[in-house]
Amino acid sequence: MIASRHIPPPRPAHARVHGHCGELLQGRLGPGGPVALVTLPWPELEARAWFAPSPCAPLLVRVRAPGAHDPQVARRAARAALAALGRAGWGGRLIIANPAPVGGGAGSSSMDALASIRAVAAAFGVQFGALREAALSLQAEGAVDPLMHDAPVLFASREGRVLAMLPPAPKLLVVGGFDGPGRETASAAPSDLDVTDLAAGLTRAFADRDLEEIGRVATFSAEADQAQNPKPHWAEIMALAKETGALGVAVSHSGSAIALLFPPGEGGAARAALAGLAEMGVSAPRLFRPFG
Repeated sequence: MIASRHIPPPRPAHARVHGHCGELLQGRLGPGGPVALVTLPWPELEARAWFAPSPCAPLLVRVRAPGAHDPQVARRAARAALAALGRAGWGGRLIIANPAPVGGGAGSSSMDALASIRAVAAAFGVQFGALREAALSLQAEGAVDPLMHDAPVLFASREGRVLAMLPPAPKLLVVGGFDGPGRETASAAPSDLDVTDLAAGLTRAFADRDLEEIGRVATFSAEADQAQNPKPHWAEIMALAKETGALGVAVSHSGSAIALLFPPGEGGAARAALAGLAEMGVSAPRLFRPFG
């Protein structure tokens, strides 16, 4: 807990958090090991939270978002943050605007939780570190994405901890969207694929700026996930990836997000893939750069 005497007078504050477009890798580190993942950041998919604190007041939460975002996630996250600040008796108004669809596998609930935590902290002039943000987010939901980390990490989503820091990510160009309806993350069984060797390969690929190996690892993980979380247009997406010369395909292992990966200079091929995804009915297709 942060000592109350170090917290300045509160004021209304806001926070922003970006989501992701699935994972470059997800599975277990060894048989029975932790569920480990490396997310593919989606900087333009951004949630915003506003918090106006009030002492001895109820906590009123409103989530403006597509689908049925559960406001209880944001409420639990805000309550956890207030308790960590020594302000458990406080409430106020919390409003969240989140464009990520429920069940899309783009981190919608983690965005709600983290944006709430950051807005509450900012209202009291405090900034939590990434480790504390992860722990507080985990209190709000059963699994959490590593959105609080600016650098790439191998992350234990169900434990809220970093398993390994990865080298700085090379630049990529990504075409992403949502293939089919969303699904409840809680109903998505974690993959039992042993990704120990794949994680080591992805780490080397980041260090060596080996884009082809990144694409290979992502595609292997995505293909392995098809048995548990099939994408309706998987065959067409793989054909489009081959036709446009994509490095590979990444998916959400708990939702409908998909992504085609391209070298940073292949804007023409990426735009062709964008048109192809739109034509086959993938929703909200976008072109973006995940790593700056």
